[in-house]
Amino acid sequence: MRDRPQAPEGPRRLAWLVVLTIYLALSLFEQRTLLPGIAHDVYAQAMLGNDCLLHAWTLAWDHHALATQPCALFDANIFHPETRTLLYSDHLLGLAVLLAPLRLLTDNSLLVHNLATLAAPVLDALAAYALAWELGRRRAAAFVAGLAYGFAPLRFAADRCQIQMLVAWWLPLILLFARRAIVRGRVRDACLAGVALALQGLSGVYLTAYFLPFLALAHVLWFRRYPPRAYRRGWTALVLAELAAVAVLVPPSLGYQAVQAELGTSRALYTNALLSLQVGALPGNVSFSALPTLAPWVTLPSLVPVLTLATLVGAALLLWRRLPRDLALEGPLFVAIALGGLVLALGPILPVPGGGAVPGPYRLLLLVPGFDALRAPGRFVHVALLGAAILSAGAIVALGDVTPRWGRVTLLLGVLGALAIESVPPEPMPTIRAPDRGADAPVTRWLARHRADVRAMLLPVDAYGLSAALHQYTTTWHWAPVVNGSTGIVPPMYPFVLREIDRFPDDDVVADLRALGATHVVAQLARMPALRDGRLEAALARPHPSLKRVLAHRGTVVLAIRPRLRPAHLFMPGPHLDRARWTATASHAAGQAGLAIDADVETYWRSWSDLEAALRRWYQPMPFMERVAAFDASLPVRLEIDFGEPILVSALEIRLAGTDALLMPSVAVELSSDGTTWEPIGNRLQPLPTIRGLVEHPRAGRVGVRLGAPVRARRLRLLGTGLEMRVADVRAYGP
Repeated sequence: MRDRPQAPEGPRRLAWLVVLTIYLALSLFEQRTLLPGIAHDVYAQAMLGNDCLLHAWTLAWDHHALATQPCALFDANIFHPETRTLLYSDHLLGLAVLLAPLRLLTDNSLLVHNLATLAAPVLDALAAYALAWELGRRRAAAFVAGLAYGFAPLRFAADRCQIQMLVAWWLPLILLFARRAIVRGRVRDACLAGVALALQGLSGVYLTAYFLPFLALAHVLWFRRYPPRAYRRGWTALVLAELAAVAVLVPPSLGYQAVQAELGTSRALYTNALLSLQVGALPGNVSFSALPTLAPWVTLPSLVPVLTLATLVGAALLLWRRLPRDLALEGPLFVAIALGGLVLALGPILPVPGGGAVPGPYRLLLLVPGFDALRAPGRFVHVALLGAAILSAGAIVALGDVTPRWGRVTLLLGVLGALAIESVPPEPMPTIRAPDRGADAPVTRWLARHRADVRAMLLPVDAYGLSAALHQYTTTWHWAPVVNGSTGIVPPMYPFVLREIDRFPDDDVVADLRALGATHVVAQLARMPALRDGRLEAALARPHPSLKRVLAHRGTVVLAIRPRLRPAHLFMPGPHLDRARWTATASHAAGQAGLAIDADVETYWRSWSDLEAALRRWYQPMPFMERVAAFDASLPVRLEIDFGEPILVSALEIRLAGTDALLMPSVAVELSSDGTTWEPIGNRLQPLPTIRGLVEHPRAGRVGVRLGAPVRARRLRLLGTGLEMRVADVRAYGP
């Protein structure tokens, strides 16, 4: 470890320009399928719709709200009448601020999003290059670090529709400017570190939360290496700048906390395990009917150039004494980032040699308040990638010192070739066409003109699929509030809307929409499934008691909901029946079935509890993914309640829980007199007393059903599909 003389490298600006040009060319090549349709296409995403459209909408809403109603920024125009709906996913304010000048030049929000997508790998690479250059002072080595960080496979696979993860350039810049501020004592560097920290916090929740432990570790190491007594000016400036950044991040953080408390948002431990990093390919016999495209997203070889980075990091560790002085001093930090990030990415359980798994340190983070709202430990690999990239730069320098002059070019070309082989996607990334603004221009203009008085339901919809994302994106053309939404979490009222909307325009469905405050329905008739049997077409062919046609254009019709329409109130007939003799069993998590009938709505039976119990054991012999596959094959889950004796049942009340759009179940109810023959309840579950109850009391929302005539039954059974089902309380009512 020693200072190394700097070789002449030409004008610094020219070197930066060359590096920028190469990175830009690589980004354009990697994303070449997006270029022809950059103004109207997005990358295709098979799982749960298209997050590219979600984030294009988010950026557009940020720009719109900041310019027109900044005090109502978090109250986005989706999921009406819910509030703070911008915080149901990443708000992207930091990125929106950076893109504001571009937004002034064009009203095409999709173009703004796509330009940011194209630029992100370049800026990520340049930031890592700057940090590696600062520590190693070798441009070739810094170039490799930037290439490894900015152009890893995850940038063009897992991140292609995740702009909040693509915006990863703040992480190296935070470390770069913070260290400079301490060592050089410059206020400017401290301010830049604070700005970088604030903009990172405003750009993405996951990267911020996952990077903060390592930033704290960096401060501990710097505190020992650069004691405040000797570096007082730098430490003072940095701490003040970081406190200012924290102050900027407090309002959205409190908003997220309020949303989590209001909705009861909590990600299950098994969900975190499901979305953890897998070190190799999954077994061929593992399939997921509920989540068919989820597992490949988190396999390590599909995310980073494993062999190349592992070789370079190993070389850096072996040749540590030959690393540049500054890089060797900071090396322990980057080793901790690389290895710690990788271990945390493996999630709550760690595989052990020879099979099985043991608890991992990630579960300690779940003890941090608010951390249980996150669900993707695999994203820690983004942080680990930064540590590995910087160590790779040190390896290039050290290997160059032990390699003859003629072999250094060969070494560099070999590393670049290995990175290319492991990083370039085998096939170009597919794209899809976003909706055309001109297709329904009269409808869009009408909505924009009347948006102060319109609260619309957009049809058709699907369960968190592409239609939901398409509808949400099209609201950027008019900004009228809508009942629809497509985000990471959902309010309890929305799954009910999705289940019932297929019966539109039945009177009770229209009445529920009105109860939510909806004033209009905008229906694309050609895409409505009900047209296949002629029911919707027939209903709209004559005057409808609940709807009035306002506008029609090319198969899209705007229908006004009559203002005096009221939903039917569902009331339970008298006091509920005594539960003293009730017992509960379940096909899964049988030991917790009693929580569904314990009269405590804060406790609930969870269909995945067996999976979590396995995760909490000190040793798990069966691979977790195989357990999940077995669970998936056993669906539907069953919760059965034995009343203790045959009773007359005239009504049922159920309290469900859960806000995760990824795992939201469908629930069916059956009754039996003998436990052998089961009869489904023909009546539909309805919110109590109306759908507004799910809005006003989301954590304790109730659904129920009144039977046409009392039924004598001994047993009640709830059936659920999907990985997540929570039942907080069940009550039965007699005649």
